[in-house]
Amino acid sequence: STRAMAATGTDTASRAPKSPGETCPGHAPQAAQSSRAAALQAQIESIVRSAPSGRWGVYVHHLSSGDTVSVDGDVVFHPASTIKIAIALDLLAWLEQHPDIRMVNGPPGADRSFGNLLRAMLINSEEEATVVLRDFLNGQPGHRIDAQLHDWGIECSSVVPRRATPAELAFLLERLYRRELLSRASTDLLLSVMRTPSPDDAERLGGGLPESARARLAHKTGTLFQDGLGVVADVGLVVTSKGAYTIAVLSNGVEWADQDAALRLISDLSRAAYAVYGPPASSKWR
Repeated sequence: STRAMAATGTDTASRAPKSPGETCPGHAPQAAQSSRAAALQAQIESIVRSAPSGRWGVYVHHLSSGDTVSVDGDVVFHPASTIKIAIALDLLAWLEQHPDIRMVNGPPGADRSFGNLLRAMLINSEEEATVVLRDFLNGQPGHRIDAQLHDWGIECSSVVPRRATPAELAFLLERLYRRELLSRASTDLLLSVMRTPSPDDAERLGGGLPESARARLAHKTGTLFQDGLGVVADVGLVVTSKGAYTIAVLSNGVEWADQDAALRLISDLSRAAYAVYGPPASSKWR
C-alpha cells in the first residue's frame, strides 16, 4: 500500500528549505516490521556502519507487502543529480497539461527538443540540459517545480536548493510506478529512459543485482565532490517476480579517497535488498 504522505496544501514558497542533516517532519513511524524486513534492517544497519566516511541514508520499500527498511531515511541530504528525477516528473506532467506541446518541441531558444533534453539530463546527467529544463518549467506562469512536488506529497525535498530525503525520492518512484503521477504512456516513457543501459550500471545499485535483473532497474545516480559535499548516491526502482521495490541511498560527507568504497557499499546495500525481494523479473513485468 502507498505510504500516507499527503500534501497539506501549504504554499511551498512559505516553507523554508531544509538543511542537510535535518529530520523531515510528518513521516509517521512505520508499523512493526515483518521478520524478513527486520532481518534486512539489521543487515543494512551493519553495512552502513562499515562506511569509511560520510553520513548515509537508506530507504527500501517493497510495494506489495509494505515492507519498509530505513536508516536515516527521513533525514535531508544534498541529493546531487538524483533530484533530476523530480525535474523529469514535473516536465512530463507539465507536457500532459499542455497537449499542444510535444516531446519533439523544445523550450524557446533551446537547440534541443524536450525529449533530447530529458535523455541528456537523466542518462548523461548533463547539467546544461538540467538547467534549461528547470528554468523553463520554473518560468511558466504560476508554475514552480517545488510546488508541484509538494502537491504530490513531498514535504522536505526541493530542486532549488537541491535537497531530498531517501524516503521522499523513493516515494516519487513508487507513485510513478503506480501511475499516480503520470499517464501510462508518460510513465512507460520515463521508466524506459531510466532503464537505459549504461556502463555505470555495474556499479552502485546495479552492482548488487544479477546482470539479468539490471534491465529492470530504473534509476538515477548522483555524485558531487565539489565544495567538500562528498555526495555519492543512487535511487532506483527494481521490478521482480515478487513485486517491485524502491531503494534510495544518499550519502553526504564522503571523502574523495573513499569514492570507490562508497560505490561498493551501495552495491552491498542493493545486494542485500535483492536477496530478500528477488529473484529477477520475468518478461511480463513492466
